[in-house]
Amino acid sequence: RNEPRLTITTHQGATGSVYYLGGQLATGGVERSDDEQIELARRELETCVPWLTWNNARFETLFVNRAEPLQRESRRPDEAYAERHGRFIQAFPTKLSLAPDLGEQVLKLLPPPGGYAPAVSDHPRAQVGQSPW
Repeated sequence: RNEPRLTITTHQGATGSVYYLGGQLATGGVERSDDEQIELARRELETCVPWLTWNNARFETLFVNRAEPLQRESRRPDEAYAERHGRFIQAFPTKLSLAPDLGEQVLKLLPPPGGYAPAVSDHPRAQVGQSPW
């Protein structure tokens, strides 16, 4: 299974930029202690992005429990997932880089644009979460 060695996404935190590291570094991180993960993250950044200095960077770890559809042999999905269930569409991007694919899949499940009909549901509305940074 192909997975990037390291992915980096940038977010704005309360005190400046936050770099969220993913790829093989994150996937393998579930087998490492926080200290081991941080040490490997520093080495990977120094190797993959050597023109930046990481000496003053603060590192933290967080555990992310993925929400994704069940696959054969408990493998991770290779693509985003969207499926219609009655009036609802269940959707999982499975990872951030697949969000555009998810959008395409959801659009295919929707009726063509037309008149406005408000969504009516007695399901509880989801709470908007807070980012960990």
